[in-house]
Amino acid sequence: MLFIGIDPGDTGGVAVLNDKDDTLTFSKYKRPFGSLLDELELEKNEHVILLEKVGASPQMGTTSAFTFGKNSGSIEEAILDRSLECYHLLPQEWQSHFDKEKLKGDYDKKKQKLFLLAKELFPNLKFPKYIADAILIAKFLKDRHGNNTSNYRKLVQ
Repeated sequence: MLFIGIDPGDTGGVAVLNDKDDTLTFSKYKRPFGSLLDELELEKNEHVILLEKVGASPQMGTTSAFTFGKNSGSIEEAILDRSLECYHLLPQEWQSHFDKEKLKGDYDKKKQKLFLLAKELFPNLKFPKYIADAILIAKFLKDRHGNNTSNYRKLVQ
C-alpha cells in the first residue's frame, strides 16, 4: 500500500511511503500536480492520500494568500479529476502523533523540530527541509491508521 502525505503550501511537497518495501519517495509540489499523480500510477497500486488541511494565515499578504489558495485548489482538482479518494487532516492532528514536547515553540522552531524528527525517522534519506511535513504526514498515516480511514474527513467528490 502507498501512504501519500501532501503538504499543500507553496514550499510544501508530496511524500509516498510504500509499506511493501518500506521505501520513501518525495517530490516538491510541482505544477501541474496531476502529472505527479499520474507518475505514481495510483490506479495500479492500493493507496491512501492524506492532504493537510491548512488555510492562509494572517501573516500572509494578499498575493501569498491567493497563491496558497490557488495551489491548494489545483491539488484538490487533480485528485478529484482522477476520482481518487483523499482525506483532510489538520496539522495538529497528525503532529499530535509525534512527541508534543518536542514540537513546542514558535513557527520557525517548530518547523526545524519537524525537520529533525523526519531526519531521525529516516536517517539514511537525504531530503530538503521543505519536504519534512509531507514525510511526517505519510509516516503518521502508515503508523496510526494503516488501511483504516474511518477517522478521516473525505474530500467531497
